[in-house]
Amino acid sequence: MRTRNLILFIGLITSITIFSPLTTLGQACSGLWVNNHPLTFQCISGQQIGLPAMGDPFPCPVNPVYTSLQTNTFNFDNPINDFFIDFNAFDAVSPGCPRMQIKINGIFFPLTVANLIELPSGTICTGSVSFLTISSDGYITTFVANSIGQGRLVFSGVNASNITISTNDLGGGIVVANPCLAPLPLEIKSISGKAIGNCEVKLEFQSGLESNVRYIEIEGSLEGAIFLKLLELLPQGSDSRYGVLVKSSGINFYRLKINDIDGNFKFSKIIQVNSNCNKPLYSIMPNPSNGIISISGLSGKESILIYDISGRKILSYKEAFSNKIDVRKLSPGLYVVQILQDKIISAQLKVIKN
Repeated sequence: MRTRNLILFIGLITSITIFSPLTTLGQACSGLWVNNHPLTFQCISGQQIGLPAMGDPFPCPVNPVYTSLQTNTFNFDNPINDFFIDFNAFDAVSPGCPRMQIKINGIFFPLTVANLIELPSGTICTGSVSFLTISSDGYITTFVANSIGQGRLVFSGVNASNITISTNDLGGGIVVANPCLAPLPLEIKSISGKAIGNCEVKLEFQSGLESNVRYIEIEGSLEGAIFLKLLELLPQGSDSRYGVLVKSSGINFYRLKINDIDGNFKFSKIIQVNSNCNKPLYSIMPNPSNGIISISGLSGKESILIYDISGRKILSYKEAFSNKIDVRKLSPGLYVVQILQDKIISAQLKVIKN
């Protein structure tokens, strides 16, 4: 089975405060898939959906009608509120054409960016969630052709007796056989974010049980696709309140990365906050570019890091470098330019290499 990847894009919203329980609590669960199509692909063993492989659907239906072979249902032995589904899917020639649909208790469940996160640490698979996108009407679909798409769909408070997964993807997909959610070492009761000044955001969250936690990272993203580390916090113990100020030039999406002492980590849900950055500190011109870019606003005391869409560092420049960067040798695509001053992140900007 071939696979492809997908990207998370969502529009900016006005400045708000969001209280959102993170999916950290687990319930023991068991059940069976209606159609038994066991398959192991890379590191994911589970049930194949989307059979048979028939090529991209034509003419790319917005609301697909799935065949029985393109659908599989997991029936829980007892209703469950919190669970996840890991998947590896998509082999689209036409981005945005094939779609994956979720139903809970037989009713269409429109997905949002908050339902989709990376696979956990230790899951060594080819691909990333960064090439997935959630359509405006709640389907998972491709953003980039010929790329591997995989991730974890997280559900909380849904009282599910069953979950149905369908895809009209070219190569089908594979989903885990037992979608039961394990508890995180850190239980989050609430998380919020609000703009408090020009290019600053205050993030707050409250913990419940804290066990086996090594440290907590705050990660930020421009468009909900490429998350980079902003800062690191030490655990304070169970039932603690955390508050932190972060520079937010261009950053509008935030999440927690919870690292335990065993080397494993899990991600929280994503919250989105308009940074209210009326006067950006830095800008990039030209953008897009296939040659030399210039970063305006630099004082000469900043360091520059450039990351690709997988979060891998590609280039770095120390203090007092020229504000011009040659991007001609970079592959076409989206990159994030991270600007640091005194080892503190001042801004994240996106640049497109064409």
